[in-house]
Amino acid sequence: PFERLLKGEDAKQASKLENQINELRTAEDYAGTIPLAEDLLALRTKVQGIDHWETVNAIWALDTNRTVAALSTHQRAAWRKAKEARAQAKKLEYRGQVAEAEPLNREYLHWCREVLGEMHPETARCYNNLALNLHDQDKNIDARRLFQTSLLLRQKLLEDKHPETAG
Repeated sequence: PFERLLKGEDAKQASKLENQINELRTAEDYAGTIPLAEDLLALRTKVQGIDHWETVNAIWALDTNRTVAALSTHQRAAWRKAKEARAQAKKLEYRGQVAEAEPLNREYLHWCREVLGEMHPETARCYNNLALNLHDQDKNIDARRLFQTSLLLRQKLLEDKHPETAG
């Protein structure tokens, strides 16, 4: 999966675009990310090919940015709150407070399903994050079901050579 990595000027251009996209996303300017994300996708497609995992990620990132940009102000505020909940859950999990993090992970999963839909890699990551949390709480039956859901989604949505699949 690490074949066809960007090099030289292409790598510099991709890094610059990714930084600009991240800055705009942090500023909640999702509409502003779209032309930059399109440029990044075009670069990756041209140099790495449409089937490369980084190109696939760029496709899904563009999809996410377009989807969030189209949300109403109220929906975007709820999305932001859910992303903040996930960030807080990561901090709690790092400190070993996994039970306290569980509802925050569930909230982010709910909003990923609501905003991005079931068939989206970020939703698959949410299932995986919640599964890891439940596993850490010894809730292994529930964790297993969510791990399986996450893997099945990733296998459907991502290329076989993508780092997030077992292929």
